[in-house]
Amino acid sequence: MSQASPIDELRKEHQRLLTDLKDLQDSARESSDQVTATGRDRMEMFQRALQIHFRREQEGLFPDARQLVARSSKPPAVLSSFFGSEAEEDIDAHRVLAERTQQLLDLVWDISQAVKPDPPSMARFRALLSLTLGLLERHADKEDKLIFPMIERSLDPAQLEQVGERMHALGSAAELTDTSEGGMPQIGG
Repeated sequence: MSQASPIDELRKEHQRLLTDLKDLQDSARESSDQVTATGRDRMEMFQRALQIHFRREQEGLFPDARQLVARSSKPPAVLSSFFGSEAEEDIDAHRVLAERTQQLLDLVWDISQAVKPDPPSMARFRALLSLTLGLLERHADKEDKLIFPMIERSLDPAQLEQVGERMHALGSAAELTDTSEGGMPQIGG
């Protein structure tokens, strides 16, 4: 059985992160009590997994792709565009997602400290969670369907192996979230 490519690992991390946020969103829709029970732990776990994932992309994968563009006399147009200007947008999306995750964590903390969560706080939490999930979906979709395929076609097997070694040295987001079938422990479960 062959080992997954490092880019396939990043795709799986995207799916795991999306599943985790969707699960939290479903729980938040059902009951504020479920959010207060384990929401803080789940958000902290999600935040750590997201941070590791971003590091694996930015420090593990992107350096080789940038070198590819710099070395090539005719790099793929999408990669040239991505590492010419869009990479900064992608990294900015990482920053915005990290900020929103921290805001969600802060809200969960506030909600968990209340004797009974107030409806406006829960509404803010649900709205921010929905916005964060939408941003993560768009971000993952762009990388999975546009950027990663171009990088896969452009890097040779030795380069992909180096990417994998760097990514593994940075840790694994899967180790943080892979506690059950799909990711984080279920709230209230």
